[in-house]
Amino acid sequence: MVKGVSGVPRRPTGADVARLAGVNQASVSRVFAGKASGRVSPEVEQRIRQAAAQLRYEPHVSGQFLRSGRSSVLGLVVTDFENPFFGAVSRGAQSAAASHGHSLMLMEAAYEGDAFIPFRALDAGLVSGLLLYSISPPPDTGDRAPRVTLIESRLPGFRSAAFNVSASFRDLASALAVKARRVAYVDADLQRWAFQHRRSELFAALEESAPRTEVQVIEAPLRIDVAARTIAGALGSGPAPDVIVCADDVLTAGAYHALPAVGLRSEHDIDVFTFGGTVVGHALLPQPRGVRASGASLGSAAIELHLDQNPTTTEVDVPTQAVLDGPC
Repeated sequence: MVKGVSGVPRRPTGADVARLAGVNQASVSRVFAGKASGRVSPEVEQRIRQAAAQLRYEPHVSGQFLRSGRSSVLGLVVTDFENPFFGAVSRGAQSAAASHGHSLMLMEAAYEGDAFIPFRALDAGLVSGLLLYSISPPPDTGDRAPRVTLIESRLPGFRSAAFNVSASFRDLASALAVKARRVAYVDADLQRWAFQHRRSELFAALEESAPRTEVQVIEAPLRIDVAARTIAGALGSGPAPDVIVCADDVLTAGAYHALPAVGLRSEHDIDVFTFGGTVVGHALLPQPRGVRASGASLGSAAIELHLDQNPTTTEVDVPTQAVLDGPC
């Protein structure tokens, strides 16, 4: 905030940014309207963005839209606002978008009949692009594809940002080969690319490092209470596994709740590994080990790819890390 003539704090304006950066206001407008290329030097643009960050300046979205006819708002579309991993993704996306003078609008992946409602905002110019989080693009995407970026999904013809889990799962599989004869893999009961990819990569790693390990697949909903009942029922119907590996922190929390129901305790009787690193996983005691994935890094990478006017690739891999000696 800056102080007005009466000393009362007020919202900073483009003129304030221009004064601090030592440039004219037109240059500030061009930078935050996405029209700096060829008209504002990189050095001047950097000074403007540094001044804006210092003043905590945020461009007026409606004013930009009226001047340019093009929205600086991006839509982040999700299916489940309650999933804790989405919070980290949205924080990373919001921060990256703001650094480029864009705002982020959270949208639900809702349909009206066969019509994908977020497309209405895109077609009307209310948002300049959509980022679909763990959602397959609708069949009628058509010529909207260049303005759509996928997060934790892959499809030819679309830009996409997704976790690279191969190396982390190889490390995890090598550790499991030493201690596990039976592994229970708890997966989400959803037909989504992200979960299908994690399962296939882990199974390939186990086949390479521990080919004699038996794997029991338990599919459960992404709700802690329902997942707990599903996992308890599956564990109680046969020999207990040596290790449980969960595809998501929510499923891991469900596994922790399920173990006492079948007479087991985490770490004492069975090891539980997770994929995540969200607040849900951090709240579990003992904290699970597994594969750490940064939702904030994923969200940021997706925004950078979406806004890149001359990308050298259409697919960005965000690294993950196997954490086997301490909490994930």
